Amino acid sequence: MPYSYAAYVDPFIVLSVGGVVSAFAGIVMLINAINMVRLVWPTLNPGRRMNVIKALILTFIDEFIVHRNLRKCTEERFRWAMHLLVVWGMIILTLCTGIDAMLVHHEIEMCHNYFLMTNPKVSTGYYACLSIAHSLNAPIKIFYNVGGVLLGIGTIALLVRRFTNRWAYTCAIMYDWYLLILLTIIVISGFLAEGLRLSAESLEFTYKFIADGMFYAGLVFYCIHLGAVLVLFITIPFTKSAHVIYRYVALTLMNYKGVMKREIVIA
Repeated sequence: MPYSYAAYVDPFIVLSVGGVVSAFAGIVMLINAINMVRLVWPTLNPGRRMNVIKALILTFIDEFIVHRNLRKCTEERFRWAMHLLVVWGMIILTLCTGIDAMLVHHEIEMCHNYFLMTNPKVSTGYYACLSIAHSLNAPIKIFYNVGGVLLGIGTIALLVRRFTNRWAYTCAIMYDWYLLILLTIIVISGFLAEGLRLSAESLEFTYKFIADGMFYAGLVFYCIHLGAVLVLFITIPFTKSAHVIYRYVALTLMNYKGVMKREIVIA
């Protein structure tokens, strides 16, 4: 049996559930973003206007590529650098997941159908689909690992900072801990699943019993990884991670037309 988690975790179910959850998160955030625009629009400066494409690009460069506003705070340079690693790690992993799902879906389906046609007594054809377990030197796998390393370094460093920085620890609430802990679980479980699978493959012909044990241990971490990613995407619209979208929309509006200061009166 080839060491592929797809033999036990149906890729079609993973892709289907992932698509539904991603669509749900996207729709909720889109609705919230539209509501935010409707709320903020009356405060926009009618006398100032920037090209909308320019505003989108400028905001993307400032907030995603260089984090210009956070970088201005000289006392938070470490946090700025680690936050940048987290953001780019998430961007790389999200893009890789989306591209991988689109490119591999048809290949899995063809492999599955062909194997079932040639082996009618076998209940699943994923044992034959070796290609869905990417080799370590495959371009998509390289980007996966680069994104995972960036996300892991940034997340764990921010988590350690929150434990060791008295001000950060005192001010943090459970809502603030949630995202860092969840991202740490995703990174660690993902690398453990990958490492154990690759180790099992290297020991398959010399220590089969040990290799099987490592593979099944990796399968457990793989399921934990998928579950944690699912929780992340389900909760994105309602947790701190949503500020990636909402902040981007708000700052784009600021760059587009400017925001006038208005006094808020609470009745």
